[in-house]
Amino acid sequence: MTVNSNSPNLGSFPLEIHEFSTGIEVKRTASGWESGGFTGVFMNQTLNPIPQAVSDAIANGGFKLAEGASSDNPALVGRTVTGYGEQWSVVAVVTRGKDDRGRPVSLYRYFLTRASQGIEAILRWMGPQIRVFDPFDPQTLGQPHRTQFSHQEIPLPEQFRTLLTGDIPILIPATVPCTPLIVNRLTQELQPSGETAWAYNVAALERPEYFQVICPIDGKAEGILRQAIVRSSASPPPIPGDSNVQTAIKACMNGRVKINHIQAIENALDNPNLDEKYWTKLLDKQGASQAISGGLYADRNFRLLTLKAIVIPSFLPNFLDWINQPKQLNNYYLATLKFQTEILNKLGNNLEKIPKISQNLERGICGLIPHLVKHPQLLDAASLLLGSSTGLWSSQYRKSLYLKLENDLDLMRRHIYGHKGLSFQANQYPEWNNFLGELTSVWKLSGVKQKEYLPLANLFEEAKTPKLAAFFYQVSKGEIHKSLFFKVSHREWQDQLFGLRIKRQMDLEDVIDIVFFANVDLGGIDMNRLTAILLFAVVFVIGGVGGSMISGNSTTKVVQERTQEIQGELTEKEQEIESWQLFEKHILRTQPALDQLRQNLNLNQELDDFIRRNPVDSPNYVASNEKDVFIHFLKEVLTDTNGESAVDDNPSEDDNPSEDNIEPEQTVESSYIQYYSMFQDKEHGDTFIQAVKAYQNRNGLPQDGIIDRGGKTSQELEKDIREKLSPSEPPGE
Repeated sequence: MTVNSNSPNLGSFPLEIHEFSTGIEVKRTASGWESGGFTGVFMNQTLNPIPQAVSDAIANGGFKLAEGASSDNPALVGRTVTGYGEQWSVVAVVTRGKDDRGRPVSLYRYFLTRASQGIEAILRWMGPQIRVFDPFDPQTLGQPHRTQFSHQEIPLPEQFRTLLTGDIPILIPATVPCTPLIVNRLTQELQPSGETAWAYNVAALERPEYFQVICPIDGKAEGILRQAIVRSSASPPPIPGDSNVQTAIKACMNGRVKINHIQAIENALDNPNLDEKYWTKLLDKQGASQAISGGLYADRNFRLLTLKAIVIPSFLPNFLDWINQPKQLNNYYLATLKFQTEILNKLGNNLEKIPKISQNLERGICGLIPHLVKHPQLLDAASLLLGSSTGLWSSQYRKSLYLKLENDLDLMRRHIYGHKGLSFQANQYPEWNNFLGELTSVWKLSGVKQKEYLPLANLFEEAKTPKLAAFFYQVSKGEIHKSLFFKVSHREWQDQLFGLRIKRQMDLEDVIDIVFFANVDLGGIDMNRLTAILLFAVVFVIGGVGGSMISGNSTTKVVQERTQEIQGELTEKEQEIESWQLFEKHILRTQPALDQLRQNLNLNQELDDFIRRNPVDSPNYVASNEKDVFIHFLKEVLTDTNGESAVDDNPSEDDNPSEDNIEPEQTVESSYIQYYSMFQDKEHGDTFIQAVKAYQNRNGLPQDGIIDRGGKTSQELEKDIREKLSPSEPPGE
């Protein structure tokens, strides 16, 4: 049977085809040559190294004929191979040779390309003269075969369509003539876009279940293959790369970590068919479950269970629970850390080489975080995991994950209040995504201490990520200890972090400083309090020895003055706290209210009308975007009686000072803030709050300085801005 030569040409493009062959020691004979034995390396290569996915497929028997089943007529095996981020189309030509003892040997010549429809391309390039194994046909590295490939549709005759019954593999009857192109076409009918595998002109196959379509060389071969297919149907379907994974796990367990073992595990994690059930079964065969249940702490078990925590992220808490033995925790963690360090060393400390493993490490940590809230007894083990300087999990955490967690926490406040399209980075991991959902109460009930999150504060402090640690200290204790606070803030007592108000814990040093070392004015002389107390004591003693230099009334007066000072300091602190609370309300309520106000105004349409009415002297700001226009009119509406602006609509001028502590009845004629900064910076926020209070005062509204969505202040602002855009009545009317 031949391919229809009238099939349409669907386009031509240049193609590179590489090749390599079975490596043998060649011995010349009178009749030609014979094999002196396999060398263990390939020969006649045009590329080096051989792609890892192709090497794996060969090692796993993906192209192997049954030993001694090759014939004088060449057999062909076609297979697409995927792995390590690549896909290759491979055709193996298998011929029979003999060794120096007269025994038959199967010899393979492989052709491969990365092009789509690559198997068809190789077959068309090869043509009717199949290129068989030839040790005297040397190839040059870096010089593949170059050709033009023109894909042609291949009609599938009816006798082949009747074979499409759903059973795989399909065994083509020996009485039905076919070609490699037809076999390839039939296989594509079974797998239009997935991996394909077929064998043509074969006498026997070691693993017929590895193929989708098989064409026997004759009737005898058909019978042998049919029996082999029946036997293989009783076994579970093969998993590509399974033997490589098993080899890698055994090698790692025995302390022989090599880069190809790590790559084999990485490649297997990229296979969607290898799920958690597969990994659990595979590792339990090596004794993983027995090590857990029996408390077996041999070196091989540390490596085995570390591997299990890598390939099954949900197992990480169980792994930490296993090593979390009070008297042995440090020793046990050192045992697993040694194995982790070996892997990192093989990778050159470059986790980017193993993206799937890296994702699993991150997902494991994201699952550990909420688990630790409910199981705080794992804190010590978890701290070792993330606090290590050479571990796999700690390296991935420091490299990228903690930044993703910080980003997501920073976006949560806006997410809670309805902002869409936010760039969350770690929510691809369901465990973290669910945990963020549980954290919403932190922002909604910011004054409520949630002590269950304290282990996370301790964990992130051990992991040397102060922002995350400070956040969870604030959430769990309502304050942050001094040394940590100053790692995340340059302020003295309070600040904002991830949209949450944080405050510093007052320690004994602060109390001593306030009581003894803060300056006081004593009779017009400025001195620190300790000096004043000592002076008071000296005078008191002298008075006791030499006379009544200080009367009882004077002593009472000093005590009263000191009491008033302390009360004044407490009042000042209360005012500062009240100011921060107001700023927090400003952030949580005013920002979404202004966004809603801008949407309600629909300024694009209003602005078009405004420009049409003022075509000549339209100000420059009308050419700006909608937000800048909104800022401009907000500025005009919030202008005080002297015509000065409370809001600066130029977002580039960030160096202008702002006034603090403006009372509601004061004007804001010389005050302005940066619109783009007033929700991050308290000084700018306070200025805006005072401007809103002044506006509320002028309009007879409650003076709280806050704009709520749909509230009276928002409604009044909308009315005033619309009035600015509306046409004025002609004079005299």
